[in-house]
Formats: sequence, structure tokens, C-alpha cells
Amino acid sequence: DEKSGLDTWTAIVESTVQRFRPIVLTASAAILAMVPLARSDFFGPQAITILGGLVVATVLTIVFVPALYAAWFRVERADARPKEQASSADGSAPTGHRAPAA
Repeated sequence: DEKSGLDTWTAIVESTVQRFRPIVLTASAAILAMVPLARSDFFGPQAITILGGLVVATVLTIVFVPALYAAWFRVERADARPKEQASSADGSAPTGHRAPAA
């Protein structure tokens, strides 16, 4: 959660991990409820369609939505800095930044 001081990348990962269990439990209950209906001649095609839709929607919710959010807002990992901002080997100021004038 960004309000608690986490960077955006960590907030996305933590919220995805936190919501994983409720999403999977809810989806698995609905998916398992469709299994007995899938063997029916009348309700079988509808049950299979619902079952497949629930599986796809669950995967999209867990994987695609957080990835889309990170891509849309161009969120980068905190440890994935561009090379020009990384510190040089001699310990001087990172390139692209000037040292304060004396």
C-alpha cells in the first residue's frame, strides 16, 4: 500500500500477494460447483463455458491486471535503475548528477 510508505512496485506485488488467496478460493468454489453440471446433457455446454471463463478470469485477475497496471503507469522496480544513474566504480557521484559547487 503506497499510503504506508511503500514504493509503487512493492505496493503492487504486496497487494497481489495479499488478494491471491481470497481470489483463488472464491474462483475455485465457483469452478468446482460447475463440475457436476458439466456432465449434464442439458446444462453441460453452459457449465463448461462458465468453468472456462472463471479459470481465464482468475488468471487475468491474478497475473494480467497487476502487470497491466505496472505497464500502464510505467512502474519500475526500485532496484532496476538505468545505467546512467548507477554509481560509478570509483565511488563518485552517479553520472547525470553534478556534485554541488564548492
